[in-house]
Amino acid sequence: MRWDPFGEMERMQNEVNRVFSSYKRRLPQTQQPALDLIDRRDELVVVVDLPGVSKEDVRVECTEDYLQIRAGSGEKNEEKKRGYYYSERSASSFSRGFSLPSRVVPEKANTTFKNGVLEIRLPKKEKTVAKKAHVLKIS
Repeated sequence: MRWDPFGEMERMQNEVNRVFSSYKRRLPQTQQPALDLIDRRDELVVVVDLPGVSKEDVRVECTEDYLQIRAGSGEKNEEKKRGYYYSERSASSFSRGFSLPSRVVPEKANTTFKNGVLEIRLPKKEKTVAKKAHVLKIS
């Protein structure tokens, strides 16, 4: 059999690519999922795409003027075959906080999580209208 230097170089390149792609998968990742903020007349609606995340791994905190969303997911792969054992774990996380364009009532907020989509409905706080001062007659 004749030695093929180009074939040997291709084999080495494939091996290097395999090693580095495996290394990249094992690094923790921080992702920024798609997020929509919809300002309606009486409420703010926040919709966040969180594919691959379970409801138990999502945390939402809210004040009158600030919303914080945190989520994480993990994955474990195992392979057991004759002569070797392979185990790999990966994790990703997401955290995003932002000021809200209107004051809301956090105690009346409603959240749903279905098919990897988180929806947060935040009722707006009623605006207080400054009343005109009433002039009192002095007797």
